[in-house]
Amino acid sequence: MAYAGVGDYFKGLKEAYVRGFKNIIGAPLEIPVTIQEYHEEKGRPVLRQMAGFVDGTTQMISRAGSGLWDLAAGWIPGFQEGIPEEPETLF
Repeated sequence: MAYAGVGDYFKGLKEAYVRGFKNIIGAPLEIPVTIQEYHEEKGRPVLRQMAGFVDGTTQMISRAGSGLWDLAAGWIPGFQEGIPEEPETLF
């Protein structure tokens, strides 16, 4: 029975590290994805592109920070859920 807790720990550790690497690698994709989302809205094109770039940069920093947290604190029991991002990973 004691081994079940150890197995759950290593499963959570693996999930945290995989999610962390995916978020770090996918963080730069937030900029073009967000620019495209803003491009599809109504309004002036230049302002939409600038707003998408700024928002995408903010989301990129947030996603990279979430990934770094997963890598830094994933080994600590109870911190393996990470900092929630929406969506959890981009790919």
